[in-house]
Amino acid sequence: MPQAAVGALALGGAAVAAGGVGAALAATGFIGIAANFGASLLLSAAASALAPKPDFGIKSRDVTVREPASPRKMAYGTVRTGGTIVFLETSGEKRLSDQNQDGWVNGPWDLTELKEWLDKLLGPVQDAFGGSDATEETFENPGKRMLHMIIVLAGHEVEAIDEVYFDGELAFNADGSPALNKKGKPKYVGNNVYAQIEKRLGAPDQEAFTLVRDYLPYKWTADHKLSGCAALAVTLYFDPKKFANGMPNVTANVRGKNNILDPRTGTRGYTDNAALCLADYLADSTYGLGAEIDDPRGTNEDELIAAANACDEVVATVDDATETRYTLNGIVDTSQTPQTVIRAMLTSMAGHAVRRSGQWYVLPGVYRPPSMSLTDGQATGSLKLVTRLSRSDNFNSVRGTFVSPENDWQVDDFPAYESAAYLAEDRGRKSWQDIELPFTISASMAQRIAKIELEQARRQMSIEWPGNLSIMQVGCGDVVSVTRDRWGFDGKPFIVTGFTFEKADNGLIPSLRLAETSPLVYDWDSNEAQIYAAAPRTSLDDAFDVFPPGITDVTESLYATRQNAVKARTAVSWSESLSGSVDRYELEGSLDGGEYGLLAITPNLTASIDDITPGNWKFRVRAVTILGADSDWSSVVTKKITGLGDEPAALVDATLQAAGGLAILKWDLHADLDVRIGGHIVIRHSSNAVPSWSNSVSVDEVSGAQTVALVPLVPGAYIVRARDSSGILGPATTLIAMGVQAVPFTAVGTLQEDDTFTGTKTACGVVSGALQLSSGELISSFASIAALPSIAYPTGTVAGQATYEFANSFDFGAVKTVRLRREIDMAIISLTDSIAGRPGKVSTWSSIVGAGGADADAWVEVALTDDDPAGTPVWGDWKLVENDEITARAVKARAQMKTLDAKYTPRISVLRLHADEVA
Repeated sequence: MPQAAVGALALGGAAVAAGGVGAALAATGFIGIAANFGASLLLSAAASALAPKPDFGIKSRDVTVREPASPRKMAYGTVRTGGTIVFLETSGEKRLSDQNQDGWVNGPWDLTELKEWLDKLLGPVQDAFGGSDATEETFENPGKRMLHMIIVLAGHEVEAIDEVYFDGELAFNADGSPALNKKGKPKYVGNNVYAQIEKRLGAPDQEAFTLVRDYLPYKWTADHKLSGCAALAVTLYFDPKKFANGMPNVTANVRGKNNILDPRTGTRGYTDNAALCLADYLADSTYGLGAEIDDPRGTNEDELIAAANACDEVVATVDDATETRYTLNGIVDTSQTPQTVIRAMLTSMAGHAVRRSGQWYVLPGVYRPPSMSLTDGQATGSLKLVTRLSRSDNFNSVRGTFVSPENDWQVDDFPAYESAAYLAEDRGRKSWQDIELPFTISASMAQRIAKIELEQARRQMSIEWPGNLSIMQVGCGDVVSVTRDRWGFDGKPFIVTGFTFEKADNGLIPSLRLAETSPLVYDWDSNEAQIYAAAPRTSLDDAFDVFPPGITDVTESLYATRQNAVKARTAVSWSESLSGSVDRYELEGSLDGGEYGLLAITPNLTASIDDITPGNWKFRVRAVTILGADSDWSSVVTKKITGLGDEPAALVDATLQAAGGLAILKWDLHADLDVRIGGHIVIRHSSNAVPSWSNSVSVDEVSGAQTVALVPLVPGAYIVRARDSSGILGPATTLIAMGVQAVPFTAVGTLQEDDTFTGTKTACGVVSGALQLSSGELISSFASIAALPSIAYPTGTVAGQATYEFANSFDFGAVKTVRLRREIDMAIISLTDSIAGRPGKVSTWSSIVGAGGADADAWVEVALTDDDPAGTPVWGDWKLVENDEITARAVKARAQMKTLDAKYTPRISVLRLHADEVA
């Protein structure tokens, strides 16, 4: 049996009266004995009213600091922690590996020249994006400015560095991939990279951070390995909107020490077993006590194995779930005294650490059966029993705090443990005991620890038991059973809380200090647990993480300027951003795949772009808050803007009336602005049995703002259509005219040129019995006959205009009044069109000859004289004739032909001029 160490118990350095020691310790849970600290050591799980309240690093562990000297941290279990910035520097974005100056890439570097070049490149170092004279012009190489920092998270090797947070917001996942924000997109990686990270777990032979070396090789070299330190390298690309508050506070989820010895298997690794974590700290020779496991002056191995097994036991929680009995997860600040650290670590298992017989014993909060029985026969002096504590030292409810992963690893209240039975004992007067559990991250585990605290405190009996030497077989932390009829005890369990020697007549006698305990102290039923829900926190949107709007509609229209010109306008509408404090929206557009340009800035949800250039447009919009933070761009919406390129609408309600040799054409005012302003209504006539635009000739055109036109009445079809200010023709409307007149006419004669076309030809010729425009070039201009598209049209094009003079003329023998009526049967043909090369179905073609929209024309002109045409007559000017009445002796005629597209030619198959007089 272990032999008890000799010592005196003290709380905070103040001796406690022997009569009340058991009761006081039962309430506080403290057990201590004299040790090698030069003073009494208090090592227990419970808080003490007389002991100081150290920080344990809870308030500061999630803050990354920059200090010239900072204590190292030890991470046990899983924690969210910041660290100490050990390196902070700025650079341009171009890596030295991208440079090729003076052979630095391919050859050895001259460090003096390199430093001079880098000093010139970097300029004054900017401190965390602020407070420096450095500007963008400081940099020789183009690109963004970057901030590099290296943060040491722990002064030892760790199992893993998982998620990384910027200002409490998840920035990178455990695998290093960028985390997604509320909008489902990575905040710090997208079209541009705003942040990068690199991890080192603290291996002795780990490689130096390449993320920093690539940019600052002379300031962070391959020898800067941070051996044995878990660290994080962070590179931030300066962006005033992504990092509006300057350098963010960087924290990370860390799975801590990975070389913890487990004596049950003899292996080292990562664990959150509370007993093994405490034993690891005790064994640490630098920051702990150097109490190695199974060393004669170290930690007792057998007791540690039993403690580890107890911590690994599975207990039930709410909703049929389970968890390990005791785990330890937290940060050890090595600037704290070992006594403070051990006390804090013991809170995670409601336990004790006892030094006896030269060794440390780790005792978690579980019931241990009595190892010895005490009876009156072993008592040698006056026994003392204290049955109750004073009301000021008593409590009936326990509340406190723990570290909540569900609440972003912040300190939070666990559900308080209250006892209705104890409240009744205290006559309904509720009294609280507050505890802090800095190494506990489970709410249900915290409740179990709180219950142990309460149940142990309510067992208020304490005993001082002076006895014979046999009582020295037990030590602090052991449980003994007490049997004494006088007190009504029959094997009642007590825990040994201290050991002293008392003065007696015959010398010194040993004396035990005992505190009441029971298996019920550690008993737990899942029904006792209360469901923990993280306290509601105000969840404000990140002021710099703005939700984008979405484009809902893009429309176009026309408008008239003050100069009476017609231009195109496009209106873009979008939905409202879900973020608050939006000040304005910025609209950008890209034309035909070009770069995006700013189109509008407006507080409204729509914007108009006047005088927009037609083409294939892409639009996007973003929201900007009053703080200047902008959202991502919205999804791109593509829209073909035709502007003035749209085909005009068809004429509405077009009619024809015949009166006195005139055709009166009417229609409604045209709907299109670019027809009414700068456009025309074009009128053509066709004598063909199947009239079409391609077999018609021009008659007249009027302003697009007009709704009526008077033209000569000629039998056949009038084809009317709008032409806008850009020259684009709209759909054709056909109106049939019978040519019937009330005044009868008789034929005087006809000049017929068709079939032979023997008249004088200028830039035209006869092809297959029809008159057509001639080729634009001679055959002799081509290198070979094989290169000719055709013999008739070697270039595939024709001359723009031609004249054909009639072979014959009218001589009426005397001056008389007659009506001249021209007759032209014309078609427009394509010189390059082929049926095989046309897309779509035949039914979709505007014309079989492929010239439905071609602009070609033909007309007849006449010159008149009153003289004898056989002599030396004086001819008048040439003038257009449609269906005109003239007075003359002789008439000569000519036909004019033209095309606006050299790939199309008018083809005249009938060309005649009729002369009629009143019957």
